[in-house]
Amino acid sequence: MKSHLICALIAAAVLGASAHAQPASSDPASLIPGAWASGEGSEACHTAPISYFLSDGTYVVFDRFDGPLHAVGRWRVEGAFVILTHTDAPFPDNGAASAEAILSLRRIDGAVFETANAAGRVRVRTRCTGLVLPPGATVGEAH
Repeated sequence: MKSHLICALIAAAVLGASAHAQPASSDPASLIPGAWASGEGSEACHTAPISYFLSDGTYVVFDRFDGPLHAVGRWRVEGAFVILTHTDAPFPDNGAASAEAILSLRRIDGAVFETANAAGRVRVRTRCTGLVLPPGATVGEAH
């Protein structure tokens, strides 16, 4: 069952990342879907962890664009905050997710997604274009 969920999330990430067009909106929830690297500049797209945020409120994180699956989770925007939960791979038998992380949304546009946690630690993400996962990728396989 878990492997089917993971394959479905990965397949959705492939479709969402490859078909994503930047919306003409200032609504943060509509600007988030797509592939984002943890770091500044386009080089981060090939060296840093990649999060694929899907418009259905789910996301998938890989250790890097050609690395293993790191986590799956859910996201939502509430006012000026992005709220995330996730489950790290390998997945626990009980399927338990992390506690909600409430992040202050500092900036979101076509290229930069910047948040800060409650302690003030800032995370900058860079939008990655052209990253595609191969069909049928599974946990632990490169993509």
